[in-house]
Amino acid sequence: MKKAGQDLKHAEEVNRVLFSISNAINTTLNLDELYASIRASLMQIIDVSNFYIALYHKHKNSITFPYYVDEVDHSASDYPEIQDIQGAHSVTGEVIRRGEPLLLTREQLIHFRMIGTLSQVWLGVPLKLKNETIGVMVVQSYRNPRQYDAEDIDILMSVSDQVAIAIDRKRTQEALKRSESRFRNLIEDLDAITYSANQDGFFTYISPAVESITGYR
Repeated sequence: MKKAGQDLKHAEEVNRVLFSISNAINTTLNLDELYASIRASLMQIIDVSNFYIALYHKHKNSITFPYYVDEVDHSASDYPEIQDIQGAHSVTGEVIRRGEPLLLTREQLIHFRMIGTLSQVWLGVPLKLKNETIGVMVVQSYRNPRQYDAEDIDILMSVSDQVAIAIDRKRTQEALKRSESRFRNLIEDLDAITYSANQDGFFTYISPAVESITGYR
């Protein structure tokens, strides 16, 4: 009964984290805030003292590190973009190549190219969207070689799909905002009246040129 109770409590904790990550899509203003919110949510179920999110750019076959919190490595120079992930023999790239989680000790890590300082234990899980790996979520410890185990793999894998969805949707939102901003700037620079109207015939937008051309605001 005790084990069943523990499993139920764990499931409830994971569900709360999943809800929190899903909700963050609408409550955060940008990707940076979303990444920080994801880490804050994960803090409830796993040690994220040293944590980073890496994104895979398939068209360039490269990896970037848009978010990281680390006790040892603090600067952007500690997390440079990795080109040619196969040739670079990167441990983060290995997770992307396999599409599977990796839990590695210090002795295993020395065989890979590491980003930043070598840790005692490293755990990375793929972030997948429609069976395609778009990035990697990583936790590591510099002090305790037994900080993470198979149970922690299950924890991160249970939320990784929702993390991938959240990142993808926020990226889409930001791309749409940039597109709308460029379109509005283009329209407002034209020496012609541009407008939009709803189905009832009421104006929903009129470009600033209306005033210089008609004299009416």
